[in-house]
Amino acid sequence: MAAFFNEINQNASKYLDDLDLYDEEIARQLKFMTSLGDSILESDDFNKLKGVLSNMSRTYAWGEVCFPWKDDKCFLQDPELTSIMANSDNYTERLWVWQNWRDNTGRKMRAQYVDYVTYKNKAAKLNGYDDYGAYWRANYENDMKDDEDLEADMWQMYMDILPLYEKLHTYVRYRLKDVYGDKINRNGGCLPANILGDMWGRFWTNMYSLVVPYPDAANVDVTDALLAQGYTPERMSELADDFFVSMGLIPAPQEYWDESMLERPDDGRQVECHATAWDFYNQKDFRIRMCSTVNMDDMMTLHHEMGHIQYYLQYKDLPVAFRDGANEGFHEAVGELIALSAATPQHLYDVGLLDELPDDYESDMNFLLKQALTMVATLPFSIGLEKWRWEVFREEIPYEQWTEKFWELKHNILGVVEPAPRTEKDLDPPALYHVANDFSFLRYYTRTFIQFQFYEALCAAKGWEGELYKCDFYNSTEAGKVLGDMLSLGKSKPWPEAMMAIAGTTKMESRAFLKYFEPLDKWLNNQIAENDLFGELGWDRECAWKPYEEAVPPTDDIGAGFVSTASTLVTLFGVSLVALMM
Repeated sequence: MAAFFNEINQNASKYLDDLDLYDEEIARQLKFMTSLGDSILESDDFNKLKGVLSNMSRTYAWGEVCFPWKDDKCFLQDPELTSIMANSDNYTERLWVWQNWRDNTGRKMRAQYVDYVTYKNKAAKLNGYDDYGAYWRANYENDMKDDEDLEADMWQMYMDILPLYEKLHTYVRYRLKDVYGDKINRNGGCLPANILGDMWGRFWTNMYSLVVPYPDAANVDVTDALLAQGYTPERMSELADDFFVSMGLIPAPQEYWDESMLERPDDGRQVECHATAWDFYNQKDFRIRMCSTVNMDDMMTLHHEMGHIQYYLQYKDLPVAFRDGANEGFHEAVGELIALSAATPQHLYDVGLLDELPDDYESDMNFLLKQALTMVATLPFSIGLEKWRWEVFREEIPYEQWTEKFWELKHNILGVVEPAPRTEKDLDPPALYHVANDFSFLRYYTRTFIQFQFYEALCAAKGWEGELYKCDFYNSTEAGKVLGDMLSLGKSKPWPEAMMAIAGTTKMESRAFLKYFEPLDKWLNNQIAENDLFGELGWDRECAWKPYEEAVPPTDDIGAGFVSTASTLVTLFGVSLVALMM
């Protein structure tokens, strides 16, 4: 395979000096063909890298945690460990799973990760990039102007949402104090990483029941309705497919239904369960691999993965070099865009999963808080992880400080603290699927902003005039045409042009995201005022308090001598900025 791609590269490279002689489409294809990725490595290095990647992937897929108090039974991530980290409010149990998962995955990959960085950097340099992080960022930068700075743009978007995130962090910490007692420090303490709703603290969604603002208002989680109505993973996938069809877009082909793995096989096979979508590049075979269970989270995940399938279907007839998203964030944003609409109470009511359509302030705030636990909370997680990887690839972090610097970034950017001591024998980032399996994570950061830009545009196409967060464009063929026209471009046009085609701007930006959450931001302001939380706003950037070292200060000391994060000087991405006080 490497030899095949090398031959393509050599043939395409002959024409690079004369690109001006060809039309834009041919020239763009030739440029894509000259980037070989890993295949540019010598055969011996290429095979060693593939071995490292295979070993890391297998270590992750077979990771398990054993429980002495459960007759030493051992469980894989899905469904048992995922269920514990989603549902348990037992701090000790969550800590056991959190630490043992990392002992059995990330720690075992530390030596392999050294080889991974070495070979990936070598391939990147042979392809003309400074390091592997630069190779990843080129997915965006190759279509940007020379005077534009992607890393500075990404950091500015973090600064844009930081005031909202600080308020969410403060409110969640305040509410979790009643659940976890002295494991929560309201005096500017960071949140322990093991309590944040999943194995990694990537999405806080599963904490919703612990922090729900109005328990007596409408429940926006339709898991019970799905179970009561006899939904199966396949039926949830059909519901996702129907959303696209309702907009006049392309239905999933029969091959999808015949070949997808929508739930864990019952024949004893060990499989990787992380939800992914696949394009087999034969213009008809598109699949999802996922171990679904019947609940609202997995229903939304199936909408997300079906977004990838729809993108594949829209650009399947383009030349192979153009069969990709305009940038990696676009591909991730499409499914999330549909999930935004599919999660609205209006849509859930229309498809029969809500018996009554809630129309009151309390239910609206419940809905928006749940959305924020997923979408606001994940942004610092994404950019913090990617910053660590970029600095590792740039060799700015010495090997003997990998874990130390990773947690420094978690403290500073997320306000999240390790729940147990970490040493340089540990390596926590590869305990996440995307790191163990060599995925750029910037896509998940950019997609969160892009999806709201798309969402606002499709709501405008539908003619929606109400609050943005209430918009559902199900059955809107006008919205479908706007989306389909953009998706069908694939990667044939620079991503700023694709963005202009749908959102009327050439930039990735935070405006639509903040507009969506504006009512929640006002509500959080009221909660902070009503509960006298101004002195607790933000967190100690160094996370000096550890949940395993000392008790929380008495409540009458809360807030003493603490300065809000939003007023502190932060220096990241080589940019010094001061956030405005709220």
